[in-house]
Amino acid sequence: MKKLFASMLMVLFGLTTAVSVSAEAPETFTLAEAEMQKQGEGVRRKFMVPLYDIALYTVEGQDQETLVSETISPMALRIEVRSSLVSTALFTEAVLDGFKKYERYEEVEQVVEDYLAQFVEEIVEGDIYTVFNDPARGVITYRNGEEFILVEGALFKEGMFGIWLGERPVNRRLKRNLLRG
Repeated sequence: MKKLFASMLMVLFGLTTAVSVSAEAPETFTLAEAEMQKQGEGVRRKFMVPLYDIALYTVEGQDQETLVSETISPMALRIEVRSSLVSTALFTEAVLDGFKKYERYEEVEQVVEDYLAQFVEEIVEGDIYTVFNDPARGVITYRNGEEFILVEGALFKEGMFGIWLGERPVNRRLKRNLLRG
């Protein structure tokens, strides 16, 4: 029994160290001619294993109180996958679970389903997804620097950014880290 427990700890420790090295998110980020500064960053973990790094970028002077609901300012979340445990199926399930916490989910349910249906290519360690609120176009998701999905509508933006920054975020500590700037 002790050998089994020790083996499990070694596997967990080995897994954790194997995925814990990651490049720090840049201090500034420019998309659609909008220069944004890093507000904060954090790591999403599950059972002590880092799944992804996430950083929040906003324009200077962005009000934290209206961050989720406001659509006229550019803002972005940069998500860097750090673990091979993150699969397309698990990622889309987690995003859906986050959206279901959104009080107006029923109003965007079909849009969310259509959005998630576009995640067919397998997510792999090292992938970088950027969710960008472009006031002129809508919410644009980039995959590894290439435009991937565009969704129009303030309700989708509010629900998407609310997953990490809303009143019922995926993790309160992570939310605090993202807003620490």
